[in-house]
Amino acid sequence: MKNYIKNLRNRASVLLVSMIIICAITLLMAVTLSEVTISSGYQRTNTTELKVSYYAAESCLEETLMRLELDPSFSGTSITLQPDLICQSSVSGGIIDIVVDNLDYSEIFRAEYDMDSAELVNNIDLENWKEDDSF
Repeated sequence: MKNYIKNLRNRASVLLVSMIIICAITLLMAVTLSEVTISSGYQRTNTTELKVSYYAAESCLEETLMRLELDPSFSGTSITLQPDLICQSSVSGGIIDIVVDNLDYSEIFRAEYDMDSAELVNNIDLENWKEDDSF
């Protein structure tokens, strides 16, 4: 009888330890899955914000180029595209710097241009347009 009770206690101890290990592994898998899901959501949000910033900067560039063609002394502007989407452009020496602030996300772009003036007409050739990583 004593051996039977001893065996029963050993089996119960093994079962308890096994259940604790299985619960710990399951919890670890659940936490890992949650982290992957949250990271994926942040990555999707960042990609969306980058696209919005790029298209806003492109719009700001087009507006700046149009104003430069009309007035070669134009030095820049700030455009509110939406309440939380602001684009600022500054022009100096053939370079247009564009800063887009979208919510808490900020992106800087740079364009290089060449202006040809003929009588009353100003033509601008865009030579380079990219996200500026130097800032």
